[in-house]
Amino acid sequence: MSDKITPDPQSTISIRGYAKHRKALGVDGGSPVAVRKAILTGRITKATDGKIDPAQADAEWEQNTAPRAVAAPRH
Repeated sequence: MSDKITPDPQSTISIRGYAKHRKALGVDGGSPVAVRKAILTGRITKATDGKIDPAQADAEWEQNTAPRAVAAPRH
């Protein structure tokens, strides 16, 4: 079984497009480098057409990414 999804071809976007989508939302992952890293580490998956379904990837990103630790203020 493949973990790739079969999306509506018109709903998928490129890595760069997905990075712009993340940036517009104001969430982490707003660069193509961050999106590629998320794909390589298995946090998000590409669709069968090699592009990204933004709704699916947003859900995967949320589910598969641990929240960042907030550093204590320095005194």
